[in-house]
Amino acid sequence: MSFYHICSIASLIASIVWLVTGCSTIDSRSIKNPGDNQFICVKSGDRLSFEVNEIQPCCRWNAKCDDTDVEVRIDRLPPPQGSSETGKAAVLIRIHRGFDGPSTVNFFSGKCTENKHASSKKFTISLYKRTGDAAFWK
Repeated sequence: MSFYHICSIASLIASIVWLVTGCSTIDSRSIKNPGDNQFICVKSGDRLSFEVNEIQPCCRWNAKCDDTDVEVRIDRLPPPQGSSETGKAAVLIRIHRGFDGPSTVNFFSGKCTENKHASSKKFTISLYKRTGDAAFWK
């Protein structure tokens, strides 16, 4: 067997190993304890999700992120019918291809105008994005 054939076979094996172990598909992760300030490593295509309780029916969760590569969507989940609960906010964070580096998503609930005693709440999720080749990120 020639040196060329050995190199070709080695390259093929390396490519297969890279595809199986390093080139992962989109990760979908659920964040535990989202009210705690957290630091999470992500790559292009990742999706992070969690739910947080609304403080009062009039105090909704909002998010602010200045990074256009990070998409944040908040959907309101009403409380079960006949329940005295306030409902939840379902949060989805998607990472788009863009620049590597840190990003911060700030979550906050506004002060409730109906209940003057309800306080506003906030927390932060800090992301470190690796938007290039996912194989080198794992």
